[in-house]
Amino acid sequence: MFGITALLAVARLRVLEGAVTAVLSRNYRSIEAAEGMAHAVAALQLAVRDGRRASECGPLRDEFLRWLAIEHDNYTERGEPELAGAIDAGGRALFAAAEAGAPIDQIDARARIVRTDLEALVSLNKNAMFATDRHTRSVADRLVLGVLASLALVTLLVAAAGWALATALARSVDARLGEEAKTHAVIESIDDGLLVLDPAGVVLHMNEVASAILGLDRGEVIGKRLDDLATRQPHFLRIREAARELLARPEREGERVELTLFLRGRDHHYVLRPTPFHARDGARAGLVLALQDVTYLRDQEAHREHLVATLSHELRSPLTSLRMALDLLGRSGGAPDASPRELLATAQEDVGRLTDLAERLLDVSRARATSIALERRPVDLADVIHRATRLFALQAQEKGVGLECAAAEGLTIVGDPTKLTWTISNLLSNALRYTPAGGRVRVEAERRDGRVVVSVSDTGPGIPPEQRERIFERFAQAPESGDLGAAGLGLAIVRDIVQAHAGRIHLESRVGQGSRFSLELPTE
Repeated sequence: MFGITALLAVARLRVLEGAVTAVLSRNYRSIEAAEGMAHAVAALQLAVRDGRRASECGPLRDEFLRWLAIEHDNYTERGEPELAGAIDAGGRALFAAAEAGAPIDQIDARARIVRTDLEALVSLNKNAMFATDRHTRSVADRLVLGVLASLALVTLLVAAAGWALATALARSVDARLGEEAKTHAVIESIDDGLLVLDPAGVVLHMNEVASAILGLDRGEVIGKRLDDLATRQPHFLRIREAARELLARPEREGERVELTLFLRGRDHHYVLRPTPFHARDGARAGLVLALQDVTYLRDQEAHREHLVATLSHELRSPLTSLRMALDLLGRSGGAPDASPRELLATAQEDVGRLTDLAERLLDVSRARATSIALERRPVDLADVIHRATRLFALQAQEKGVGLECAAAEGLTIVGDPTKLTWTISNLLSNALRYTPAGGRVRVEAERRDGRVVVSVSDTGPGIPPEQRERIFERFAQAPESGDLGAAGLGLAIVRDIVQAHAGRIHLESRVGQGSRFSLELPTE
């Protein structure tokens, strides 16, 4: 009788184990689906930032919907259908906004809402897994006590066997929960690339971020020694060499190694951070290699290094004009066609341009210049153009370049006269810089289709096609110019000023013939 009771208890324990495994597997599947959707959302944000939304949006949406379908077929907890519905609606709205060309700040805002719901879904299933674990332990304990009470009357050996079996089952459930759910969920939720190695260098785990960086499929890597992987992928080879050094010299585990890897068309900088982990008895159990992306920090450092050269370049034009005006004032006879009052007015305008330029450059150096503040009032654009042209007349004459102005009268818009003057002056300064002696620079302005169009054209060397897409980026520099200061910040601020006026700027250029920059500005 007691033997039958023991056999029934064992059978119930095995049924319980199967049921618990099924529940944990479904919870784990929901966590995996949430992580898959989170990966698609993160990849979409990166694609929008990199300008690849047209090619990447469709495949990433399909990936998101594939994981979403898995979640819809896998409800296990109360409140999970409503949460999945919110993720469904938010995700579709996010991809619809991306396909419609929404700006990055709107994409990031929608992505944060979806990620919050995904984190809630992961938390819901993890809590359910923990609750299942506690319930399993409770049931297992009750069964064990019953078996022990029955078998104690027969023999202590049978009781010990039942206790050992129940304890083994509890440990099995705990190991499954700890290794398959906790560790996996934590590693996959980290934004850095992670590689987990045992003391022999065998890959125990590699998250999706590390897989993308190294260009390796996780199924081909996990369970194999890092040294045995037959791949010549350059990123992997650099990581493997660093890992070899760390495994061979454990005393260097606290050091950080910085690597530069070429990804997505440019260099990315990563800090390889090794972290050892140990077993309960203190023995060394392996090594975690974290690849932290520090590209943004290195880009900021490079930008700051360019600021000094940029300041020199962007201040040169108004300083040159100011120096010429003061030199003319200092000559005994003065200029034959310019009165001292006109020269003083020119100097005052240059001082105003210098002050405004300094404020713009300080905003850029502090990385706070997200918008251009305007002092709007009616502006006679023809007067602005004529004054800007006069500022550079002497410079053009000394360089032997013809400077022409053809601005129609009555071109009144609502805008900031100081910043518009700076915009025209910067385009004129660039045109004169690159136009050789005997060439021509021409400024034109006319009303067209309800807007005012201002163009500055030159007969310089032109801009190669591969540089035109980046010409309005900050710190973009023409390599053939040979001018370290010509860092491109001026055109970046020109673009920002034009956009702040709700306008657009266009570039037309032919190599060997010259360039034309056209500004389209609304009248109101």
